Amino acid sequence: AEVLEETFPGSEIAQMEDEKVRTEIMEICKKENYVAGDNWMQKILQLKQVIEMRHGVMLVGPVGVGKSSALNVLMQALEKVDGTKGDMYIIDPKAMNKENLYGSLDGTTMEWTDGVFTSLLRGILANQRGESD
Repeated sequence: AEVLEETFPGSEIAQMEDEKVRTEIMEICKKENYVAGDNWMQKILQLKQVIEMRHGVMLVGPVGVGKSSALNVLMQALEKVDGTKGDMYIIDPKAMNKENLYGSLDGTTMEWTDGVFTSLLRGILANQRGESD
């Protein structure tokens, strides 16, 4: 908020509202013994908005601020509200080199080898087309 205020003086951050999702989030937090503070709730609702506009998201921030918890709570809330099971794939890009993450092309044989990310994408697409097991 401070960065926005410095960059855009006089601007106000719009509060995200979605009563159905908010209600589900509150119930899930009660069940999981989480404290659903206003700022954390706003971050979850902002994350929902970003997920609705993008195919993938990256959550960054210090350890222990609730990134994973926020994502898990949002996933559960959306499953209850929408009635559709969601899938989430977590990849730590620092755990492998670029070729293992995305894949690589053998310069001699011109053969492509999928990496973790491309392999996951192929599996998701095959599942959507009904080609997977």
